[in-house]
Amino acid sequence: MMAHTQLQHFTDRETQIAAFDSLWERDSPWVIVFTGVSGNGKSTLIDWFIARRCEPENIHYTKIDLFSGLKPAYVLDRLSDLLPAAATTRYRAGRDAATHNYHQARQQLLQAVAARPIQAIQQANDHSQISQAEIHIQTGQAQAQEELTQIYHDQLTAALRPELRHLNSGRTVVFLDTYERAQESNPEEEMAWLWSLLAEAHVAHPNLRVVVGSRVDVAYQPARAWRTRQPLEAFSREDSDKFLTAWSQWEIPLDLRAAIFNLAQGHPMLTEMAAQLWDDGQKAGRPLTPAELQAGLEHRSAEEWLYGRMITRLEELGDTRLVATARYGPLLREFNLRSLNALLPEGIDRLDDAAFHRFTGYAFVKPTPAGWAFHELMCDVQRAYLSRQDDPEVEACHRRAAAFFWERAKATSDPEAARNALYHTCFLDPAGTFNDWQDEAFHAQLAGDRDWWDELLGVMEAPSQHRRLDQSQKGSLARRRGMWFVRHYQMDAALQSYAQALELFRQVGDRLGEANTRKAIGDVHNFRKELDDALASYAQALELFRQVGSRLGEANTLLAVAPFSENPEEVFGIASSLCEAIGDQYSLARGLYYYAQFLIAQGQTDKAIAALEQCRDKFMAIHLTDLAAAAQQAINELSGQ
Repeated sequence: MMAHTQLQHFTDRETQIAAFDSLWERDSPWVIVFTGVSGNGKSTLIDWFIARRCEPENIHYTKIDLFSGLKPAYVLDRLSDLLPAAATTRYRAGRDAATHNYHQARQQLLQAVAARPIQAIQQANDHSQISQAEIHIQTGQAQAQEELTQIYHDQLTAALRPELRHLNSGRTVVFLDTYERAQESNPEEEMAWLWSLLAEAHVAHPNLRVVVGSRVDVAYQPARAWRTRQPLEAFSREDSDKFLTAWSQWEIPLDLRAAIFNLAQGHPMLTEMAAQLWDDGQKAGRPLTPAELQAGLEHRSAEEWLYGRMITRLEELGDTRLVATARYGPLLREFNLRSLNALLPEGIDRLDDAAFHRFTGYAFVKPTPAGWAFHELMCDVQRAYLSRQDDPEVEACHRRAAAFFWERAKATSDPEAARNALYHTCFLDPAGTFNDWQDEAFHAQLAGDRDWWDELLGVMEAPSQHRRLDQSQKGSLARRRGMWFVRHYQMDAALQSYAQALELFRQVGDRLGEANTRKAIGDVHNFRKELDDALASYAQALELFRQVGSRLGEANTLLAVAPFSENPEEVFGIASSLCEAIGDQYSLARGLYYYAQFLIAQGQTDKAIAALEQCRDKFMAIHLTDLAAAAQQAINELSGQ
């Protein structure tokens, strides 16, 4: 990322700086959104506001980096930084209690589910080897985990809300960086939660302002009424010249400045990379020339040529450490000095603090909440380049990185280290690690970590991994991508993924996979109120679940079908009996909850209360106290209490 001292050369940012300075001159708009393409300086501008306005002028601020999507616990912690000490202490006490209860309830749920495996026998067709599959009760677990997580987030929010009235009275700013990552990966209701919380804070403290850095404008409609938008345009030729002239300790010739503008088209990060390339060329005694820039553009994109040329320039400077770091470093999701050194090829000297500091000064490296990362534009370019080269060192790098992160995960129980270890292992043996990958994807879904969930899916969908999966694994992958689309309300895309999964499952006679997919297709049609299609899919799923002996699948499908049946109470009863037979108290409790909702819609309040009381008692029996409390709340509302 650019140093704060360099932003002064962004002369076309004067409008944005003036817009920030005038935020407190009127009550509305109280939100300003800075938009621009990737690498256009949005994060740098936010850091400049912090260094040049907030800190010297005693403006209270907090920066929320949404690089990994919207995570409520993280957002609330950052907002609590704005509170006075006493209010912060009260919030953290409530947060710690809620966190303890959440982890305790989650552990109880996981233990309860792990103790209840179910066996389903599948018949193999003439060409497959399928004989038996062990199924864990994941459907019920998913629903329970989502509800526990929602209760946890509600409790955290409730702990912060009363403290908002204690916000400091002076000028205050909430910075939301890389906002587009949250908007792309989180559903609208979660973005609504964020903006409603910010609106409450603004009402409690009218001097609060929100500054957003995003590739795209805010989509949430109420927030659009509160905001003004300031686009960050590319450099003009004049601004590019001013930046290049001020940036380098050597004078960059006029014709080269023109060639750089032609190459970068005013893109700030690419312009800075070209300036760094010029500086390194001067040090190596091989100055960058306009002809070299023009020749590079004939065969590759500007970012691809610039990154490749920077690697060769480092080779000319003779620093093999930085060459290897630039070549293979983008294989890491994020990095620090230790993880970067662990990745480097054998025979290469390790980076010391000085070399690491120099490398993180390049424009294509940016800070993250957990350390550093390569800019996504350069990650995409270099990873694609490496995948075309069939370089054996790539696999060796993944192997070293996996070993480093597995060791760190075991020593520290750091969940992020375990994630990174699994990520790199997927590149080494996608088929062999598929079950572990599937568990992690499932837990990412449960936790609502949609950014990580999407990243995991993307790893296995990449051609180099996908071609090494068997057909059943490919079917499971397609079905999980369909689930991801459903969670993002992209129903047409979900149906396309489910159709791919069906075809793959049919090819190997995986009837259990087909049954789960047909149930999922029915859920999509049900959501869209296409009841004939939904019931047809549910009927096919039921038949398949019965063929393979999956009573859990049968029960869950019956719960979906019951409200549309001629005798709903009878169907709910059959589903409950199946749950009882397999000892699945959670699904039984959930079935009672669904039955209660049906009874409420039918106006049968007394029966609904009785069903909810049974639901509450069963949740209590398996120690899911938060879900039992939710059932009791529903009882209170129906009883008028």
